[in-house]
Amino acid sequence: MLAMSSREEDLTLDDVDRRSRATCEAQSHAQLRRDLMRAVRRVCPPSLADEAEDLVQESFIRLLRARKLDSQSSVSTAYLRTVAYSAVIDEIRRRRRRVAVEPVSDDIEAEAVAGEHAAAAPDTSLGKAMEICLQRLDPDRRRAVTLHLLGHSGSEIANILGCNLKRADNLTHRGLAQLREYLHEMGVSP
Repeated sequence: MLAMSSREEDLTLDDVDRRSRATCEAQSHAQLRRDLMRAVRRVCPPSLADEAEDLVQESFIRLLRARKLDSQSSVSTAYLRTVAYSAVIDEIRRRRRRVAVEPVSDDIEAEAVAGEHAAAAPDTSLGKAMEICLQRLDPDRRRAVTLHLLGHSGSEIANILGCNLKRADNLTHRGLAQLREYLHEMGVSP
């Protein structure tokens, strides 16, 4: 019989089996991470190249949430590409939604810009008048109206603003009504 050290004698077969499984899972997770990195690099546009590591982590989390990472089963390359693609697309959409909703400058004088507005070309006059009137709105209403004008739905606006749907709709509708009033005061009709 082979001589065993006292440390090895203390280990039961279950402990050895657990260690063996843990090592195997670590190796399979490392391989999965490499596969995900390849999939993300294939679909990632150059503008998101710096975010590739974050996108790999996001894809890995999605796989965990979908419970596709069992030690018994393997994940197909096509599924990995699909997960990576959806993570990249979601990040692109998130970046598009991060449009600066806040005003460019708080010290824009409405009267000074109104004089500019009169001298502006007809095709840009509505845009400048909208900007002036948006500046005059309450900040919460301004954000809701801006998001509405950018094409977001009521539920998306509520999610972005961190409020319930009823409040988001209320802010949007009241903001639009107030915006129309301000535009009417300036002599511009939308």
